[in-house]
Amino acid sequence: MKIIKLDAIDSTNSFLKKKMSNAEIDDFTIVYSQNQFKGRGRTTKQWISEPNKNIAFSLFKRFKKSELQYLFILNVIVSISILELLKKYRVKHTSVKWPNDIMVKNKKISGVLIENKIKKNNSINSVIGIGLNINQTNFSNLNYATSIINEIGSVTDIDSLANELAIIIKSNLKFLESNMNFYLDQYNKKLYNKNQTVSFKNNNGKIKVGKIIKVDFNGNLMIMNEKGKIEYFLENEIKFL
Repeated sequence: MKIIKLDAIDSTNSFLKKKMSNAEIDDFTIVYSQNQFKGRGRTTKQWISEPNKNIAFSLFKRFKKSELQYLFILNVIVSISILELLKKYRVKHTSVKWPNDIMVKNKKISGVLIENKIKKNNSINSVIGIGLNINQTNFSNLNYATSIINEIGSVTDIDSLANELAIIIKSNLKFLESNMNFYLDQYNKKLYNKNQTVSFKNNNGKIKVGKIIKVDFNGNLMIMNEKGKIEYFLENEIKFL
């Protein structure tokens, strides 16, 4: 496990992707920084973080295609690993908001961005990016955000946390093939708003109501509509209201 700490970077994911394209990169290379000034979230969203208070953490992992039958299982394992870390730091009331936002009650504490590239030799290069709020106390423009310090009341050593997160993810990835069902089950047990009735808008602009049931291996969110029928939705096919 190779860990690179950067004083400042535009994006830890972009840093690893450049290294991946310019040269051979060691499997399980990790880069992290306390000052990421152009962090990226899913789609066109930005991950905004106060300098030297939080962590931007990216990990490069190479898989054989046979090892990663379902790409979404990476989201599952990374989400479960963050929950495991937060539990270790005594953060309570955590959940996963589909597909991979980590929540404390109704506030976001962490986000995940995974970028996969499938190679011609049937291998998959994955860059797994994690943003985690740690010692930031003021989220005046982000009322839906929280941090470890706001939840437990004490400052956390960021370097130690980065090492702990790396160890947890590596440990969970060891059991990727044999424990897929276990990880997905754990993910669904912590699914945000599970068994709750929610309102959402589909890609056609139609507003619908349904009960969140669970997520499957392909990353489909299963929602029971008002007629009792299960509907399947992929990421970006719906927007919660």
